[in-house]
Amino acid sequence: MGLGLINEESSESGGGLFKYMANEGNYTYDGAELDDDFAFVIDHTTVETGWLRFVPPVDFSRLSPLGSDNGKNPEPPTAGESSPYSLGFKIRVYSKKIDGVKHLMSNSYMAKLGYEPLFDKIFAEAKSNAGKMPVVSFDLDRNKDTKRPGRQAHKKGPSTNWEPLMKIVKWVDPPADLAVEETPKAAGVGSPSAAGSEEPEF
Repeated sequence: MGLGLINEESSESGGGLFKYMANEGNYTYDGAELDDDFAFVIDHTTVETGWLRFVPPVDFSRLSPLGSDNGKNPEPPTAGESSPYSLGFKIRVYSKKIDGVKHLMSNSYMAKLGYEPLFDKIFAEAKSNAGKMPVVSFDLDRNKDTKRPGRQAHKKGPSTNWEPLMKIVKWVDPPADLAVEETPKAAGVGSPSAAGSEEPEF
C-alpha cells in the first residue's frame, strides 16, 4: 500500500527547506507559506523510506529504496520515553517556485496519511504513463466548504493537525533536473525519460 508507513506512530517534524507543516496544513519554502494551488513534480522512481530522526543529532542515514526492508527502530522507545526515530520518507520534487529540485522529507503521521493514498494512485497510473512523472497538488475540491480545502483536520486535545488531501494534476515529461537519477529506483518502478523536459511548467 502506497509507502507502507502509516501504521507507525511518528512526530510532526519535517526536514529541509521545502516542508509540509502538519500543524499549519501548508507547504513552506524557506519558511514562507506557499499558495494553496501550488503544484510540483514528484520523482516517483527514487523514493526512499526508513527511520528518520529530526531532533539533534539528526540522522537521515537510515534510508533505502522504497520496497526495501526498513529494519528495526535503531532506538526503540523505553518506559516513559518515546523514540527519537520514526519511519518516514524522502522524495525528490521539482518546482520553479522552490528554485528547482528539492527533497521533501517527513516522518509526520499526517504527511504519511496523505501520501499513502497519493502514491497508491501514482503507482496505479505509472505503467500507463511510462517515462513521465506526476504533477501533484492539494485537491481543493475535497472539503471545499471548510476553512482549509484540500486538508483533513485531526484533533487531539487542544491541537489540530492537518492531513494533506493530494491529487494528481497530470503527468509530464521529467524536468531536466529530475531526469538524472539520484538514488536507486524504487522497487518495481520504471525509469523516467533520460532526455527530460527543457521547459518545465512548474
